[in-house]
Amino acid sequence: MANLTLWFPGQGSQYIGMGRALYDRFAVARHTLDEAEDTLGYAFKELIFNGKAAELARTEYAQPAILAVGMAAFRVFQQQFELEPALAAGHSLGEITALASSGAIRYADALQIVRSRGQLMQQAVAAGAGAMSAIIGLEAGVIESLCSECSVDGRVVVIANYNTAHQLVISGHAEQVRKVGEASLQLGAESVVPLRVSAPFHSPLMEPAVNGMRQVLSQYRFHEPKWPVLSSVTGRLYTGAEAIADALAEQLVLPVLWHTVMAYMAACRTTAIEMGPRNVLKNMARDMSFAVYGLDKPEDLEPLATGIAAERERYLGSVIHLVDRALAIMICTKNRNPSAEEYKRGVLEPYAELTALRSSLEEGGIPVTALQVRHAYSLLIRMMQAKHVPSEEQEMRYEQLFLETGHRNPVSMRETQHA
Repeated sequence: MANLTLWFPGQGSQYIGMGRALYDRFAVARHTLDEAEDTLGYAFKELIFNGKAAELARTEYAQPAILAVGMAAFRVFQQQFELEPALAAGHSLGEITALASSGAIRYADALQIVRSRGQLMQQAVAAGAGAMSAIIGLEAGVIESLCSECSVDGRVVVIANYNTAHQLVISGHAEQVRKVGEASLQLGAESVVPLRVSAPFHSPLMEPAVNGMRQVLSQYRFHEPKWPVLSSVTGRLYTGAEAIADALAEQLVLPVLWHTVMAYMAACRTTAIEMGPRNVLKNMARDMSFAVYGLDKPEDLEPLATGIAAERERYLGSVIHLVDRALAIMICTKNRNPSAEEYKRGVLEPYAELTALRSSLEEGGIPVTALQVRHAYSLLIRMMQAKHVPSEEQEMRYEQLFLETGHRNPVSMRETQHA
């Protein structure tokens, strides 16, 4: 679906019993979790369905469990709705699930990768040496300054997760994390919540795990994603299979920029569905301008179906609005080309085609997908070029369209010049 993003959560979203309801109701979920048990080689389902919370919280168990349950939810979603997303993203560990959902990493390989990832992260720091805390209600710049002040004599604390404007997570040596937490409360933070984690993730203390992660990743093949995947560490789309291994290794010591992911989505006016346990990411997005749904249990399917239907209607309206604005822009853009023949072929004919596209959309004659957005922009660019509009003005017009409609130009000028 052209304006749908899938989200996948990271460590901390696990709970005993997760995935059980999907497993009991859907064969595709049973197959997914059975495959996880066969691949991992231990009593995986017993652990996530009936185990002890403390054992499931261990990084080497939590990470494969969250990935597997996220993939089970994703496969149920695909089976029920027969939709492909426009985009996928994941929080920390969830980025690997997002890549697996897109086909960039085989599911069985992803399970082995995250199991090794969890082991390496656990081994990187002695038990009790590191800690993490969530800080609510204090600006990032203030927390960054506190982290800098409290990092002394080789003992460090950094911001590990930029989750929202008002929720950040710090990570590092336990004493330094405690000091920043206390100072944050003195400066007006609403609360500081120590996290129940087994290691200080996304901090320099994870550096010993990076080389080991590179070695693990070198054993696997990666593929081009079937749909774009947005990195929560760089805030940019993955550019190809060759970028995956380096990104996933460096991810261990770099902060998660989840606020950047949400800002990207807000700009694109998209709808998100969180695949996996507990709806942690959905809750983070409560103040955002776009809709977010969760798929953790079968009862989530009904509101999700309603939301998808509403999003289809909204998306249709947004594409019609894009076409209307493109037509209006074309009318008020000055023609600098004296050739009547070039004007006929390059402006009048594409304009008629764009008008026909609008009629087809309004009458429901064609399914609404990203192809219509690409086609509308292609016609607009052809007309701009035929009118000899300067490139700077063209770029200004395309940015104007994006801000007004939420649809960014997916077509390069070179494509239309060689069409």
